Amino acid sequence: MAIDAVPSADMMDADTRIIMSNDEDEADTRASTRKLAEIAQREGALIIHGHDAKQWPTLKHSPEFYD
Repeated sequence: MAIDAVPSADMMDADTRIIMSNDEDEADTRASTRKLAEIAQREGALIIHGHDAKQWPTLKHSPEFYD
């Protein structure tokens, strides 16, 4: 769960993502975004964004679950 690290899927591109007011260091924010994207790709992981209204309906909700 990326939650606030990458609030929405449209912010997953480290080079073009919006830098929010609570992102204290732009370079660190972009590096962290890049690292999360690389890990997710390598591990085949699903990233759940904390503030992505478009993603929410595509996710499983209770009682469904992910293995």
